[in-house]
Amino acid sequence: QVKLAASPAAAIALGLRRLSELTYGPTPVGRSMLQALLARQQADGSFDGDALATAAAVAAINQLERDQHGVIAPKLLSDIRDHAMDWLAGQQQADGLITGSADRSHEDRALSVAFVLFMLDRDELFRGTIRYADLMDWFECGSRQLSPEVARLWQLAQARRQMAARVKQRVQRTLAA
Repeated sequence: QVKLAASPAAAIALGLRRLSELTYGPTPVGRSMLQALLARQQADGSFDGDALATAAAVAAINQLERDQHGVIAPKLLSDIRDHAMDWLAGQQQADGLITGSADRSHEDRALSVAFVLFMLDRDELFRGTIRYADLMDWFECGSRQLSPEVARLWQLAQARRQMAARVKQRVQRTLAA
């Protein structure tokens, strides 16, 4: 089974993301968590060599950039995020799924990618870096064969993407008016 707890980077990233959502600004705890997270990035760009951890780290960095408006070295965070995104793109297989670990079953891979989509689907850099259409095709074609937990996460990712698209359209209409 896929376990986020297997990676310290994933736990730190998820905690940091939540802390940023709750505080909307830099805190001493947040800075310590960010330092601990950045120390987990590997030379290849991944966090702990895992797609789940890397997606969680990128989502945390995105949250920091949104909530803290450049307070924490924006160029550094951008470079770290870009390197992680390149690693994720390099893990995408011919079938469209992303894998970061050879020991994962097909079902685990689907669950991992559903989580990655849930974390990063609204990120334009993510959609532009990976073969997004291939990934979406895999889920749309194989959605009937997904386990209930994978199907739930896939549906949540779809709902978030659709909601983000509606919000973007409303903002554009408002600005055009």
